[in-house]
Amino acid sequence: MGIVIFLVLFVVLFTLPYFGKTQEKNTTQEFDEPDSNSPEFESIEGSGCIPDLRSYEVAELVEVIDGDSIRVEMQGELIEVRYIGIDAPEYYSDERNAAMDSTQKNRVLLGDGHIYLFKDISNTDKYDRLLRYVIASGYFINLEMVRSGYAEAKKYQPDISCQAVFEKADTSLK
Repeated sequence: MGIVIFLVLFVVLFTLPYFGKTQEKNTTQEFDEPDSNSPEFESIEGSGCIPDLRSYEVAELVEVIDGDSIRVEMQGELIEVRYIGIDAPEYYSDERNAAMDSTQKNRVLLGDGHIYLFKDISNTDKYDRLLRYVIASGYFINLEMVRSGYAEAKKYQPDISCQAVFEKADTSLK
């Protein structure tokens, strides 16, 4: 009987530090070769300019802030994301109505599924927002916002991998 109690105490004492801990989920996924579980980003129009379609972060949409910014949840943390290479109208300007339309278009394009985030060169901007190309609901969101006239192409060095694609789609430049 004494040995049984000793073994139970031994197991409890050595496993106690592990109770209540959860393993962090890594949302950055990198694939050396496509498999049946990885999304097919190559087939999304315009996405070929994204530097590495095999390395991305998966997030859940929490809030659409405006036409070029969203708030997402990744690894239990709320993070603001600023779209690379585009600029949408601002709420606190004479373009308020256009800003509201741009925000609504962004919301419609994003849909309800996963948000896939792709890095160019920089990780964050001076406001500590993630800088990313965004794919969701089968759309390259940055490009679609420009193509549909709800944002314009805007170059922010050094993150310019898709700039030529955005400028070609920008109706305000024509």
